[in-house]
Amino acid sequence: MFFDAGTTLELIVEHCHKAGANTVRSAVLVEKIRKRTCTYRPDFIGLTVEDRYLFGIGMDYKEYLRNLPGIYAVADSDLN
Repeated sequence: MFFDAGTTLELIVEHCHKAGANTVRSAVLVEKIRKRTCTYRPDFIGLTVEDRYLFGIGMDYKEYLRNLPGIYAVADSDLN
C-alpha cells in the first residue's frame, strides 16, 4: 500500500521472478518522497507525498485510527 523504503516490495518482486514469473507489475497507493537504498521502483503510483508518518485506510497510529476513511499524516511535533 505504501512505498516507503522499498526493500519489502523489491524482495517480493524478486521472489516472484525466482518462482517463475515472466513479468511482475507492482502498484502502490502512496509513495513517500525520500532517499532509498534500493533501486526498485513500482510500476504504478497513486499519490506521492512528503516523508511523514501516515495513518488511516488500514495503517494505524499508536494502534488507533486504522479504520479512518482517508490517509492522514502526523504532525512532526506529535512524533516527539
